[in-house]
Amino acid sequence: MNSRQRKILEYLANKTHGLKEKSYPKLWVLRIERSDRYRFPQPKLSGIVASSTREGYSIDLTNYQKYKEASEDIIPQTPNERSIYIIKELLFSKQRRSIVALQEALFVSEHTIEGDIKRIRELIKPYGGLKLVRNDNHIYFDGNEHVKRRIYRDLLADEIKDNFININRTASLYKRFDLVRVTEIFEATLAEHNYQVRETVVPMIVVHIGITIERMLSGHYLDKSNNNLQESIEFQIAQDFFHKVVTMIPITYSEVEAEALATILMGYKNAVKLSETLQYEGKDVNISKLLADLTDVIFQTFDLDFTEDEDFQNGLRLHLQSLVMRVTNETVIPNAHLQEIKKSYPLIFEMGLVVSRLIGNAFGFELSSQK
Repeated sequence: MNSRQRKILEYLANKTHGLKEKSYPKLWVLRIERSDRYRFPQPKLSGIVASSTREGYSIDLTNYQKYKEASEDIIPQTPNERSIYIIKELLFSKQRRSIVALQEALFVSEHTIEGDIKRIRELIKPYGGLKLVRNDNHIYFDGNEHVKRRIYRDLLADEIKDNFININRTASLYKRFDLVRVTEIFEATLAEHNYQVRETVVPMIVVHIGITIERMLSGHYLDKSNNNLQESIEFQIAQDFFHKVVTMIPITYSEVEAEALATILMGYKNAVKLSETLQYEGKDVNISKLLADLTDVIFQTFDLDFTEDEDFQNGLRLHLQSLVMRVTNETVIPNAHLQEIKKSYPLIFEMGLVVSRLIGNAFGFELSSQK
């Protein structure tokens, strides 16, 4: 939804009576267009905007708020976001893409799409053997599959490098606490204990910590302990860290949560201590083989090679352990940032869906996009 259409809905949300067509000229700042009026009844806005010849347009505030919270930020807004969206559509579609369909999907004008097409042509110039062709109001990529995969690989690699390794960008997902400050406390606690971890590992551990704190703020605490880690240096670090964090964030210290963080630290510090097999409903799954299968599929699908990436391997192994534990215990952890992640990391999210299907097949359970 573009800014003009958001303003229309906001205006309707603030009115106590319907908006009739004769009132449109007074709303010159909103520039209400015929296309906006036709877009309101679509399924995506069903139940939000109602139209009556007598009362005009009116809005259901409850449904509008739900839609605003769940969907407002999914649609690409910036030129760069739209360009990546269109490139992704062209790379994964075997059919030519209609410019009109892109306009409707992105809620923009034909002029805007024309600008995006020019931008994409500039972006793909360095890739020899590929061009963006426009024919009969449709567009498509003309070139070999290897070049197309290279483009997707590079976009995905840039997304990983520029976003997940950037603590400030990751911190923007968390509105209820200061993740940058939490990171500073975590790093200071590591230093106090003279505990060394690779610099590239810290952002990934911080992501785990951010999810943990967000979950605790929502009242979702772990209630089972599978490890006896009280004598470990990792547990002492986790304990000291949480004792500091609870002074600035309204959460309750939990020994089980400290053990969970200690397990993560141990996993990144020493891969030998990670489980070699995981069991789910009597089925044993060899994690090394599953990781090999996952990295192979990622390479075949996205042209990204994580075979020698220890941080990736250990992080995914830790995630698998935590995931199987949650599924086994039927622990539901709402992901409040799913929409932001879809928007901020669309290519990583796409890769996550592919990986989750393989994991689900290996263990015999189904994973939702929330997980």
